[in-house]
Amino acid sequence: MSAGGDGRYVVSIFLGDRNKVLCDPTKSEDDSEWVVCGQGSSYPSSMVVDEQSARQAMLNFFDTGGLWDPTLFWDEM
Repeated sequence: MSAGGDGRYVVSIFLGDRNKVLCDPTKSEDDSEWVVCGQGSSYPSSMVVDEQSARQAMLNFFDTGGLWDPTLFWDEM
């Protein structure tokens, strides 16, 4: 799942019983209010990534048949 816009995205990948969320390690864990899919939600700032990172994660997911890009930072939920 990828949601967001205006250069800010939340990206998560579910595989079986595993869920990983793309993270930006340069950002804090402080919660921020974001509108995702038209609904206000609270996410740690580190879980909101830029468009380039979101695009790289999604392209890798489709290119590899559903794998996480190991060059990016992921948090297992």
